[in-house]
Amino acid sequence: MAVDNLSVKREIESRGNAAAYVATNCLYKITGGYAALMISVENTDKNTNIEEK
Repeated sequence: MAVDNLSVKREIESRGNAAAYVATNCLYKITGGYAALMISVENTDKNTNIEEK
């Protein structure tokens, strides 16, 4: 789940709302962290599969 910085920025500007900025910024950090975790798990799975063969 990738979050595009530019689209996030446009969303914030269109709303012009501090609460929306905080929520979006928080969501970006959560989804960014989640994506990094998924990539890490995926790479670990690939490495494990290679070792098993």
